[in-house]
Amino acid sequence: MALSTTTQVNSITSLSSDLFYDILRRLDGPTLASAACACAAFCSISREERLWENVCSSLWPSTNREEVKNLISSIGGFRKFYADCFPLIVNKEVPDYQWNEYLEYNEEWNEADYYGDVDELESISPSDFISLVDVRFKDQIIFSK
Repeated sequence: MALSTTTQVNSITSLSSDLFYDILRRLDGPTLASAACACAAFCSISREERLWENVCSSLWPSTNREEVKNLISSIGGFRKFYADCFPLIVNKEVPDYQWNEYLEYNEEWNEADYYGDVDELESISPSDFISLVDVRFKDQIIFSK
């Protein structure tokens, strides 16, 4: 008679976090974000920056370049980058704005003067921007720069 050894898993929390990580690293962005809402263990592991770097690089190969990785890391990381690219849509009713006819606004002021957020040293030039281009055709990357 053969002895069988079986291990019973009482709950998902008794499984290894390495196993969870291995599962989550195979998901696309929307599925990973959904899984993060499923349980505390998935939520914790889904905060791993490497998971989101994998998602971004599979979706946008241009994010594999070292200078792009450094830039994305400097602005909050791949998780934030992904979230900024796919913002959450929240349906809220916005009340109509009631214009105040008596609000004084000097016609010679620009918006920054009016709101008081003028920074004399701040200027933006074309070299401050970066261009990432990934072209897909029939779900295949045909160009990435």
